[in-house]
Amino acid sequence: KDRFEWVFIFQLKKLVRHFEKEKKYSVDEILHVEILKDLGMEEKESQEFWKEINGEERREKVLFVLDGYDEIGKEYHGWMEESILKNVRNYIVTSRPYSGIQVEEDVRVENIGFTDENMEEYIHRYFEREGEEEEKESEKKEKKEKGERLLKWMKRYVSVKGMCHIPINLE
Repeated sequence: KDRFEWVFIFQLKKLVRHFEKEKKYSVDEILHVEILKDLGMEEKESQEFWKEINGEERREKVLFVLDGYDEIGKEYHGWMEESILKNVRNYIVTSRPYSGIQVEEDVRVENIGFTDENMEEYIHRYFEREGEEEEKESEKKEKKEKGERLLKWMKRYVSVKGMCHIPINLE
């Protein structure tokens, strides 16, 4: 929680629509177009902001998350490396595990999802913590029943249950 002060998340499929693959861009240009412009920053302000957070003392506190490496054409892989990866200290690149794309990595993490037991525990905990702590017993019982109904429904619809094995789908 204390490791990063700034986390920038980019959907690569959207990112490559705004940039020509034949041209190298600076990180502050990419940040401006994709994020900072929407926050009301002018281009000069974006450059100053990037200079400030990318200084020697603070650059360890910046993380770039580049989501969907497998969703962009291979012709953009070199562009991404030249424009972003070589110019930032910390980054995470996400991709589907069986996309056939080779990426050099320091660490590989695979989200294997929930087992049936994990999924049931998650749903029970979700419905138990929902709402106020000072609720009546009848309200607590009603929430528990909602969780049970959801689990029964998921068992009936196998395709939905299959999607729920991936934790991000449950949020």
